Amino acid sequence: MFIYTERIYMIQGVERKSSDGYITYCIMDVSDELKNVIREKLTLICHGRDKADSTRRMYSYKSTVKEFVKRYKENNVLQGNNRNKGMIGELLFHILMTEEQLYSPVSAFFNLEERSFKKGFDVAYYQKDTSELWIAEVKSGEKQPSQKNISATAVSLINTAKNDLKTRLTSTNDSLWLNAVNHARIALNEVSDEKKAVCKILEDYGDDAAAGIYNSNDKNVILVGVVFHNTADAIEEKKIQGKHSRIAKEKIFKSCIVVCIQQKAYDEVFQFLLSEAENEE
Repeated sequence: MFIYTERIYMIQGVERKSSDGYITYCIMDVSDELKNVIREKLTLICHGRDKADSTRRMYSYKSTVKEFVKRYKENNVLQGNNRNKGMIGELLFHILMTEEQLYSPVSAFFNLEERSFKKGFDVAYYQKDTSELWIAEVKSGEKQPSQKNISATAVSLINTAKNDLKTRLTSTNDSLWLNAVNHARIALNEVSDEKKAVCKILEDYGDDAAAGIYNSNDKNVILVGVVFHNTADAIEEKKIQGKHSRIAKEKIFKSCIVVCIQQKAYDEVFQFLLSEAENEE
């Protein structure tokens, strides 16, 4: 169950609004405070909690931000700007969700084997108070000429996230659950009740898949649209609220949270990370 929490968001430069089933964030400014949150959380997000607690140099903030920049540049060469938008959009979602105290990440941003995009689900979160798992799908983009306004862009991205996640959850690709279990085992602390609970949920889903049971309506999901557009032209909250209501009525998923993030330009975030990677202090 999603719990409604209306409050003033604690990161300077970020406006947060929420109601039953949806959250909207508008990043008005990549402020010093937001940069500090990125510095604090990047290793946790990219490698998982277990590695973030390590004193190994390879998991340090400096090494992690350099690795992020390498992956970004390689994606640019191989895949182009759409992949880079996706990379920054997913990072922003991670950063903002780490400040939501009810949810903790149980997967790592970095792919385990290589620098390509992670296969399977974008990210999974564990809701501490209910011991429930949430599977997230993040879609990022800019307004297209065919879209009448920025709200239409946000709704379109959320629609794409919904359809893609429904397809994955009802597909016969059992390796999705194997990959999710492996990520959870690596991302979470070696010995913890949370790790046991998360792995059990994922393995139960994997058992169902192995038995030929492929359902989306017993899964909790977070559908995320990240829009890169001038924040002076803001997304209408009522459009996001309406989209959540329509998805809930479809009953495709057990429960659904819709998240919308607006930020001016994805390159603005990357330039900060690049400056961090190149800073030798």
